[in-house]
Amino acid sequence: MLPGFFTLTVGSLGLRGLTALAGGYRLEGFQDLSTMITIVVAIAAGLLFGTVPARPAAVRPAD
Repeated sequence: MLPGFFTLTVGSLGLRGLTALAGGYRLEGFQDLSTMITIVVAIAAGLLFGTVPARPAAVRPAD
């Protein structure tokens, strides 16, 4: 499910940005591409930081 989510949301923004750049709309194209990069970083950070509290207590190292 996750690869499909990335493809549909982030991939469509990237394609929209590239299409705008190819059509001569530089400002809109770069804005879409920067939004795509921001979303990729936010989703990846959420996935990484979300796994830390979700780990079972038995797996966590003892202090």
